[in-house]
Amino acid sequence: MGEVGGAMPGPEMLGSDDDTMWCLACVNKKATAYCLDCEVYLCDACVDYHKKTPTLKNHRLLCGSNMPPFYPARQNTTPARGN
Repeated sequence: MGEVGGAMPGPEMLGSDDDTMWCLACVNKKATAYCLDCEVYLCDACVDYHKKTPTLKNHRLLCGSNMPPFYPARQNTTPARGN
């Protein structure tokens, strides 16, 4: 099935030399999943919490090789200003 949860690393983890994604909440734990709805990477513990929390349990989660290998850019919803 390949679906799980999401979280993003702290600033000190960004720009690391390898492709490791880090849990946004824990910062020092490797991410094992990505939440498509929250747009964050999550570690195993945070995935479990994500699945048990009523408002988050129906989120679409990607795990393992199904996780995006980068931090997807969020769509900019700010209207462009004219010159």
